[in-house]
Amino acid sequence: MKNLNRIWVLSILLFVSVSCQDDFDDVISPASDLEIQNFVWEAMNLFYVYRSDVPNLSERSSSDADFNEFLSSFDSPENLFDNLLREDDRFSVIVSDFRVLEEALQGQSLSNGMQFGLVLIQDTNQVFGYVRYVVPNSSADTQGVERGMIFTEIDGTALSETNFRELLSPEQYSIGLAELQNEQLVLTGETILLNKSNLTENPIHIATTLDISGQKIGYLMYNSFRSNFESELNQAFGDFVANGVSDLVLDLRYNGGGSIETAKDLASMITRSI
Repeated sequence: MKNLNRIWVLSILLFVSVSCQDDFDDVISPASDLEIQNFVWEAMNLFYVYRSDVPNLSERSSSDADFNEFLSSFDSPENLFDNLLREDDRFSVIVSDFRVLEEALQGQSLSNGMQFGLVLIQDTNQVFGYVRYVVPNSSADTQGVERGMIFTEIDGTALSETNFRELLSPEQYSIGLAELQNEQLVLTGETILLNKSNLTENPIHIATTLDISGQKIGYLMYNSFRSNFESELNQAFGDFVANGVSDLVLDLRYNGGGSIETAKDLASMITRSI
């Protein structure tokens, strides 16, 4: 299956399973750290869309020793990968298990259902999170998390530029809610405990028909191009047609990409239905 540019780079960068096999025998030896780092750099150098904007992705120097020293200066493939991203690239990620990636492309993940964004407060090391939307029938849904909520603490520890990944990685954590008062974020004292589980997210978050001044307007909040939910997408457009929709609002704010074929199908449904 073909994937949109912002996603296909993921499958290129599956580094943990890389290994070297001795010729003509069955002995498999794990790749060295340097070999893994080199694999990540080579893949980014060859495939990365923004390669020309990243100085460290320019052609390697004539000295292999200098290049190896550069690779070895990073303590993990993830840190090297982060260094090779263009500063404003929010979409490219690296994963350690291809099965996790495949499941994610099908909408399956270990998640508490709270889809959020993080913001670094200017001129500080402080970070706050805000809820973009909540996946139905998830832990966040049952615990009353709502779009627009702000949180500044995880398990009582303030979020910062250096600790947010670690704080948000456990399968269970509590968020400390905050609100804006006099242009300052102030804790409300309310916490919400969230638990991650194997969750399959329907990319059709909202599909509804609005009646505005007698005009039927369809609204579709579509969060990923996933082929395994095409029947649901067909049903949504079937409902639009049955409701006499003449105009469509297509909300792709949180759509991170996916199947090109599904994107083409969506375009076809729009042109044939509206």
